[in-house]
Amino acid sequence: MRLSHNVPIFQGLDNSWYQLMLASRTPGLTLANRLLDFLGNAGMVIYSVLLFLVLLFRHRRLAFFTAGANLGALGLTHLIKFLVARPRPLDRLVSVDSGSYPSGHVSATVAAMVATAIVLGKLWMWISGAILSVAMMYSRTYLGAHWLSDTFAGAILGVGVTLLLWAAVQDKCLQRYAVLR
Repeated sequence: MRLSHNVPIFQGLDNSWYQLMLASRTPGLTLANRLLDFLGNAGMVIYSVLLFLVLLFRHRRLAFFTAGANLGALGLTHLIKFLVARPRPLDRLVSVDSGSYPSGHVSATVAAMVATAIVLGKLWMWISGAILSVAMMYSRTYLGAHWLSDTFAGAILGVGVTLLLWAAVQDKCLQRYAVLR
């Protein structure tokens, strides 16, 4: 839903949050958020590949589920970025080269954390995954790489892709393997 041809209805909230992020920038917070920037990009790729390899030899179907969740979220994120082509905030602390909506860092982080939590079936993984996901959402807005609504869209996309894929494959995964609990 839009207020006008090019302005999302939630742009007022996005602008308010963006101003709060600009006002809260400090050297220490900037360093911490740059680390999260790395974790959400190369870090999630490394994590996802390692998780896939660990699962591959003993729990092949679960390995392909985690890879499918990550690749599905990544592919859908890039398709939506291309179709929506939303401009990013202007005062960025990181270099970016694609549309703002939805956040790829957030969708990748959420997909990886939800897939891992499903596979492990442990409460601590759900909690730590949620904390990391919220930290990534904060980081992407702090660095000026995304609007707040972009990060919520990325989170919803990551959860949605992972849960839809799990709904489609869980019977096959659980037929052959005991859940890793």
